[in-house]
Formats: sequence, C-alpha cells, structure tokens
Amino acid sequence: MENLKDSYLDYNYSVLAPLQDKEPCTTFLVRSSNSGTLAIRKQVSAAQFPVYQKMTILDHPNLARVLDLYTANGACYVIEEYISGETLAQKLERAEHIEERQVLDYMEQLCSVLSYLHSHKIIHRDITPGNILISTDSVLKLIDFDISRTKKEDRNQDTTILGTAGYAAPEQFGFGQTDERTDIYAAGVLLNVLLTGALPSQGLPREVFYRNIVERCTAIDPAVRYPSAEILAGVLDRRHPPNDIPFLSRDAVPSSGWIRFFPGFRTKKPWKMTVAVFGYMILIYIGYRSATAPLSGGNTRFDIWLLSVWFMYVPWAILTDWGYYTKYFSFFRNLSDAKITAVKAGLLFLSFSAYVFFMLLRLLFFP
Repeated sequence: MENLKDSYLDYNYSVLAPLQDKEPCTTFLVRSSNSGTLAIRKQVSAAQFPVYQKMTILDHPNLARVLDLYTANGACYVIEEYISGETLAQKLERAEHIEERQVLDYMEQLCSVLSYLHSHKIIHRDITPGNILISTDSVLKLIDFDISRTKKEDRNQDTTILGTAGYAAPEQFGFGQTDERTDIYAAGVLLNVLLTGALPSQGLPREVFYRNIVERCTAIDPAVRYPSAEILAGVLDRRHPPNDIPFLSRDAVPSSGWIRFFPGFRTKKPWKMTVAVFGYMILIYIGYRSATAPLSGGNTRFDIWLLSVWFMYVPWAILTDWGYYTKYFSFFRNLSDAKITAVKAGLLFLSFSAYVFFMLLRLLFFP
C-alpha cells in the first residue's frame, strides 16, 4: 500500500522548473495534477527524512507546510508549500536597506518560529539569509531543514560537522552538542548582518543595545547565550525605532486604538486575555467600592481615592509596563532584566513615598 502511495505522489507532481543553479539540482517547482496548485519538491537525505516526517504535523505561520513525503527509486522526496517571495539573501545582495523597525519585525518572527520548533525538540542549525524567505505579504518563512536534527538529551557531541561558515556555532564544528542555543548563535549573527551588512567578526553594531545582544548571542560558551528564543525576543521587544510607536509583534492585537496599551491584550494568547479580563473586573470592582463605601474615621472621599490610586493602580501600572513606558524612554533600552526589575522597584518606592508626601501636605494644610 505504501509503494502505491509513493508511486501516486511521484506521478501526481509534475516538474515545472529547477530552483537551483547547482548540478545535480535537488529542488524543483512542481504542480499538482489533481488540484493544479504549485508546490516545491526537494530531494533530501534518508537521515533527514524523519525530521521532515515530524514537520508534517507542525503548523506555524512562519513555516512552509510540509504537504507530502515519499520515496521513489531509492531517493527521498519532500513536497512543501510554495510561497511567493524572495530570500533575505536576495534582499541583501541588492544592497537593499532594511529599516530598523523591519529588522525587529523579522527577528520577532524568527524568534517565534524558533521557539515553536525548539518546543518540538527540532534544532534548525542553518539559519542564514538564504534560508529565510520573505513572502510577498512580508511574512518571514524559515526554510531548508536539510541539516536540522531532533535534539537528543543523552549526547554530549554531534557526530556530523555541518553548518554555514560565519553563522554556525562553535559546537557545530565538533566542540560540543548542538541545542537551542546553537540557533540563538545564528540568530545573533543574522541580526548583526541585517543591521550592519557584515558578520560580527567584521564589525558590530554601533549602538550599545544591539551590540550587547549580538555579543551575548554569539558567545563561544553556549551557557553565556540567551537560553531560549523567547527570552531573546523579550529583550529585542524593549527596543523601538526613535520617533515611532512602541514595537509590537505582528501576532499582536491590531495596534490601532487604545487596546494596544493594555497589558493582557497585547497578544492573542487566550490565557493572558482571560486573566486580564478577570483582573480588570477586580480593579473596576475595587474602584466602585471605593467610590460608594461608607466613610468613617474622618476620611474623605478624596482620601479613599488617593489610597486606591497610589496603592493599587499606580503599582499595577508600573509592574505591568502600562502603555509600554519602558519602550518610550531610551534609559531602559540598555538595561538587563534584573536592572529593569530594580528600576521598577524604585518607582514603586517613589509612588508610595509620593502618597505619604501628599497625605502629610493634606494634614498640614487641610486638617
């Protein structure tokens, strides 16, 4: 039965054009005889076949979908979704200038798909401009998993030395076991290339914010690098181009209007929005009770509201980065997570001090 399926798939996809200049060509543009849709047919090694089999069940907006797999005449073939666009390498070859905001958007999308792949134990190991396709609607697609591998926890060194010079981490040259941080290394090199047009060894970004990120991503010791793509995305998200609105991921709720400033509704994650709804309901209830509760002990309505504002609303706004205030001020851009937390603690102290100060003024001038 499997042989019949393989024969059918081999017959169903007719070759239209080669997509490589090298000989022999292993990647072709094909058309399905049944549906008439375009697709990509790639010949892959038997060693990579299991990785592509695993990808048939994966679904992410920054991945080209794997439609079919089959073998014919002893060779392994993968049928992938056809995506109209061009690679980042083609953009860079034209010396096309990429705006800072666009670089941030590309990196956010890359971190998103890397986080997804890593959660399924897949390490790409060859993140380069040539393996990143930008579709005609500006969606980044990570392609070419020909040297990817499934992470194995019981190994301390890769058995095969593979990767693109300049983008490959040291452990890909036999110095250790590749893992999620191998892709972080390549992501840091890519960020440097997008910002400067050169590899980190040839020159780093002038801006300290980006230079620190590149240096940490490309550290020789994997333990020094960012431990996950999600954390790298969080660091990059602190930055936004001057005179621009705070950077929001492309998966965020539409940024027009007031909703983009509200913590909990900045992303499409259901659990965050659910928690936010209950949180806002509690805050509204507390505010209502403050406005209607009976007064006692000489308190005025102003005292109750001041207490609510300075001990609930202001601290909550500081901790949740209300309105993306950490992105509006350049002071925060070069700070680590620990330092930002320390600054927030200082702001909380100042807010409490301000409440005490206002109450002392009230007692002195409005006894």
